[in-house]
Amino acid sequence: MGQTFGAYLALSGAVHVPDLYKCVVGVGGIYDWAEVMKDAKDAQYHSGQYGRWKLKLGDPDDDQEKFPRISPIHFVENMKAPMFVTHDKEDPVTSVLESKRLVSALKDHGVEHDKLFIEEG
Repeated sequence: MGQTFGAYLALSGAVHVPDLYKCVVGVGGIYDWAEVMKDAKDAQYHSGQYGRWKLKLGDPDDDQEKFPRISPIHFVENMKAPMFVTHDKEDPVTSVLESKRLVSALKDHGVEHDKLFIEEG
């Protein structure tokens, strides 16, 4: 279980070591680094987050092979554990679209899941 980066770590564990997990909970997680970087780039004038991530991870436009490899959303077909995904639409760190994309991927790959999206603060 984790929130934001912790949710990324929880899902990463579940997709890369699937026999170790009985369930996974992600709260406002980061699941697809290319999409998160794209969202952050669009808001870069309001936040320094894009610059920090670009410094640490690199540029998704320059290294298009790296970002799918480090994004657990691209490996959900490996999951054996069910997942609970939740996200508040007012989350200041990650877009609710990140969790909605994950739910779609879970559904597409037949992974058992449940979701809760908080629409009002």
